[in-house]
Parts: sequence; C-alpha cells; structure tokens
Amino acid sequence: MPKRPVTDYAKRFKIFRKYKDLTQIQIADVLGVTQPAVQKWESGATDLSIEIIQKLRDKLNMSLEWFFTGKGTKEFVAAKSSIMKDMATILTDSEMTKFRLQTLEENYKKLHAEFHAFKHGVKD
Repeated sequence: MPKRPVTDYAKRFKIFRKYKDLTQIQIADVLGVTQPAVQKWESGATDLSIEIIQKLRDKLNMSLEWFFTGKGTKEFVAAKSSIMKDMATILTDSEMTKFRLQTLEENYKKLHAEFHAFKHGVKD
C-alpha cells in the first residue's frame, strides 16, 4: 500500500508541538496518548481525531482557526466582544464539520476501493 501524504493538519500539529517546545513524549502525556500515536499523526500515517484536536485547544490553547485554515495565530486569543466570540464559534463549528466530512469522504473512498479490489479479486 502506498504511503499516505502528510496532510496540512499533520504538519500544523507538528508545528504547534514544536512552537510549544514539547517533545513527542511530552505532548503525548498532555493528550493522554502514547508517543507512537504522536509519531503516526506527524508522519500522516493516521489522522488526528476530533477529540484530540479539542484537547489541543483545551489543554494547550491551540487556535482552531489556525489549525483548520492555517490563518491567524497558533494560540487562541480571547475575543473582545460577544459578537466576535460568536463568530469564532460559528467558524470553528463550520471547520470541524468540514474536517469530519473530509474524514468521512476519505474513509468512503478507501472502503469503495477495497470493495472493488475484493470484488474483482474473487473468482466465480
């Protein structure tokens, strides 16, 4: 099976870890996972789950806008007004929905390809 390309999310995860001056072991401890899990995320072998992304936001103050779009600052900066906060929440929810949809689409394509490979590999 060919190696998966490293996604922008995987790249931003690694950038953020280094920005926070954390080793793979240290960030694994913060997130409650193993160092090999962190290595797999950074290499693109596996995708970060929504739960892990939320932990990055909650425990390390990572900006979801930056994580999903690459725009803005790496760390969350509190909004000055409730309207700004509401807009940030809507954007975050929208980006998380896009991320979930992208993950579902990738899984569908993989399953579809595996099904066709299986179907054509079976002889009647």
